[in-house]
Amino acid sequence: MSKFSPFILGFGSGVIISAFAGFVHADRIRLNLNGTEIHYGFVLALAIVVMSLLWLNRHFQTRFAGLGFLLAWVLVTLRMGISTSGGDLAFMVAWYSTAYIITGAIVLATAATMPILRLSSEPHGEAIHDVSPVISAPGTIVD
Repeated sequence: MSKFSPFILGFGSGVIISAFAGFVHADRIRLNLNGTEIHYGFVLALAIVVMSLLWLNRHFQTRFAGLGFLLAWVLVTLRMGISTSGGDLAFMVAWYSTAYIITGAIVLATAATMPILRLSSEPHGEAIHDVSPVISAPGTIVD
């Protein structure tokens, strides 16, 4: 695998996930009691894209995958915010769309430049941890 392939794979997955998250961000629940709307899609969409970016960085052990994902998110988000010749617009002019764009840009740029989480060297479920207490005489050093 070349050095550039994590960037390409990050970009490709970023296009798909960002398009999905772009529609999810506007999702909301209307309570029948008093008509209050809870805009949970905004938080859900940000969680989806941030966790995807962090997973790509960890899986490939390079930030290039995250940078490709970030570039794809920016391009997809800009495209969804521009109206078509027929007047269609994916992002409505509303507070949650503006908050998604601004918060997403800040949070994703921060997540893309975070240190990479290391992969575990032990297979899952095979780690043995000794949790028994160590009793020693006062003044002795126990490793």
